[in-house]
Amino acid sequence: MRRLLFALAILVSAIAPAESRAQRPRGVNFEVGQDKYIMVRLVTATSQTAAKAFVYTPGFNFKIISVKTYARAKAGTVSGQIRVGTDTTTILDSALVFKADSTEYTGRVKARVLRVGAGTTASIRVYYTTDGSGALTDGYVIIRIRPI
Repeated sequence: MRRLLFALAILVSAIAPAESRAQRPRGVNFEVGQDKYIMVRLVTATSQTAAKAFVYTPGFNFKIISVKTYARAKAGTVSGQIRVGTDTTTILDSALVFKADSTEYTGRVKARVLRVGAGTTASIRVYYTTDGSGALTDGYVIIRIRPI
C-alpha cells in the first residue's frame, strides 16, 4: 500500500505543471483527479491521550470523503481520531483502529460530515491515544478530501 501511494505521488508530481508542484506541500499532499489525499505519518509515544499529531488547513472549501489507517507493526493499544474546524469531537463514527499485521483499516465518516462541507479556514487535525505500551511502526493516516 505504502509503495503504491509513493509511486502514485511521484507519477503525479512528474506530470503536474511546475507551478502546481511548487504550491503543494512536499511529501504530505498529492492529488488524483478531483480528490486530494493527505498522508500523515504518525510517530507515537506511549501513554498519550488525544495527542495532536498533525494539523493542516487546505485553504479551500472541502468535504472529508474517507479516512484510512495503516501500520507495519503495532504494540499495545493505539487509536486515532480526526477533527475538523472548531469541532471538539471526532468526525468518525468510532475511533480509528490500527491493525498489527500491515492491514489497512477504513474509518467510517459520520453521515453529517459527508453532507456538510468545511470552510476555507477549517483545519484538519489528527489525534492519537496510546496506552502504557502503545506504539506504531510506520503508522499512517490517509485522509481523502474533495474540494466543493
